Amino acid sequence: MTLRYFVLALSFAAFAQDAGAQQRPSRLQYVVQGLMSRPLNIDMDLDTGLASVSEVPAGGVSRVYSTVHLSSEQLGQLRDAMRNALATGMENDDCQKREKVKIQMPPQMDSIISMSFSLPSGEGAAPTDPSCWNTAANRLAATIYSAAHPAKP
Repeated sequence: MTLRYFVLALSFAAFAQDAGAQQRPSRLQYVVQGLMSRPLNIDMDLDTGLASVSEVPAGGVSRVYSTVHLSSEQLGQLRDAMRNALATGMENDDCQKREKVKIQMPPQMDSIISMSFSLPSGEGAAPTDPSCWNTAANRLAATIYSAAHPAKP
């Protein structure tokens, strides 16, 4: 009888742990680094609506750090763009064909761009070569950039 309650208690603990497990957070990260490109790092938390931005402005030599509070409209646009990118993938047809026939393209020497995100429904990352980005990936990148750089009045 004691073993039965012990097994029942373990089952309940495992269920409670699964039920209490947090969902994957909704996050976006966009990073640009390179020889000819100004460094840019955008990290967005879509659950809190905060975006941290670090960049070197044109003509500048040191990083500028800022925090942006995203509006509900911006958050909706970002989530829509992320879902679309997740549904369509982020690689264009030409690059997918190149991979199938094993054509190797040299890496871009100017900059390295990394764009990745996570939603409760899944995760995604853009190809490292921006020329391989499809329309959904380019839309997501533009939405991220415009949300992180609000127009000044």
